[in-house]
Amino acid sequence: MSKLVVNCDQKDKAVWVQAAIKGGMKLEAWVNKALNEAAAGVETAVPGWMASEKFNLVTERFLIDHRFLKESDLYESCERGDVIRTDATKRELETINRDIHDWVCSIHVEPADWLVVIGLED
Repeated sequence: MSKLVVNCDQKDKAVWVQAAIKGGMKLEAWVNKALNEAAAGVETAVPGWMASEKFNLVTERFLIDHRFLKESDLYESCERGDVIRTDATKRELETINRDIHDWVCSIHVEPADWLVVIGLED
């Protein structure tokens, strides 16, 4: 977990606290949710490690949208054999899974262990 210190006006903080209470959350959870919602609409830059892997643009967007911003995050998810549901098309799913499979093979992780991305309807 990481900490973020934000200087704010006391009146702003009071409004945030009231909004958190109304939403049934603690302030920290409410701020995290608000920041994540704000960041969701922003086109973020591709992290350097990802660009060097020559992932397809569809795969890059998927990894960024699912918060695989560090190579270690993707590696750990692959080691666990995670399954992620997404609303990607069948063709996009094939591209994402192929790219991740190729990446896993390139770093010599056991081929049976990799992240699986499936459609929402599966």
